[in-house]
Amino acid sequence: MKYKASLDTTCKIATLLITLLVVVLPFVFTIYMGSSPIALFIAIPLFIVCCFYAPQSYIVDNNSLTVVRVVKNKKIQLSDITEIRAIAKDELGRGIRTVGVGGLFGYFGKFNYSKIGSVTFYATKGKIWF
Repeated sequence: MKYKASLDTTCKIATLLITLLVVVLPFVFTIYMGSSPIALFIAIPLFIVCCFYAPQSYIVDNNSLTVVRVVKNKKIQLSDITEIRAIAKDELGRGIRTVGVGGLFGYFGKFNYSKIGSVTFYATKGKIWF
């Protein structure tokens, strides 16, 4: 079965604001104020990578869960999943992104929490953990 990965309100707002701050403003400053375009050379590729690796949908079949992305889908064997359950925010502890995205097109990548350790997210709704 295929499931849509729709963004939560916080993620939609974060994506809009980050787009304005990271892409639009540096472009305006570079073109109209003559500032250095270095921000564009850094910001735009990062922005594109986040867009391409963000979860678009999920496919669950008899053997696997596939996270559908624009580039390089992530396939996880169901036998490798040890637990699926709802978790309260206080069960996580303090969290930090180690190599991940926390709002721009979703919540995905590696995160570390003081109470449960290292986790990998492929999510678009982050109400519980962010």
